[in-house]
Amino acid sequence: QAEDGIRDIGVTGVQTCALPISAIGRGDEAHGRLLTGRARGIFEAIESRHPFPVEFGVPVIGELARRRAESGDIDGAVAQIEDARARYEADPRRIADVFRAGAFRPVLEAAIATGRDEVIDPLMLFVLEVGSTNPNGRPRVQDLARTLATISLAGRAPSPEAMASIDSIEAGLASPW
Repeated sequence: QAEDGIRDIGVTGVQTCALPISAIGRGDEAHGRLLTGRARGIFEAIESRHPFPVEFGVPVIGELARRRAESGDIDGAVAQIEDARARYEADPRRIADVFRAGAFRPVLEAAIATGRDEVIDPLMLFVLEVGSTNPNGRPRVQDLARTLATISLAGRAPSPEAMASIDSIEAGLASPW
């Protein structure tokens, strides 16, 4: 079925996210959900033959989950967010610490798109935590800045717990940061 979806859509799996974005932008949520489902099918078909490394597969799942949430399928988006987290937790060492937060920022964007605090808050803490695991200051600063930008651009205020985490990460940074 995914192979038919590739022919029907007429684009590569990477480009497929543009179609749900366009449909959702036009207010056609049903078509956005259909296209997001097809894109997920394409992703799964490709991954069944050539598994993605976690740091590349998780952001794709996050992007698709975000489009699912934006098209009104909140429960489907939450399931995909849980799938992304489960892939990481199956073997967290499969993603180098310098790539962990970057892989999960699209998943955080998806969580924010659901509007569900019980999904957003733990994932926000998780992204902050994994971004602070690198022993080098510069990657920690970069991850913190990028995660804060993601949160800000999504129009979300950090929870009190996330603010405490942000303060702790900032306090742990040494000069020149």
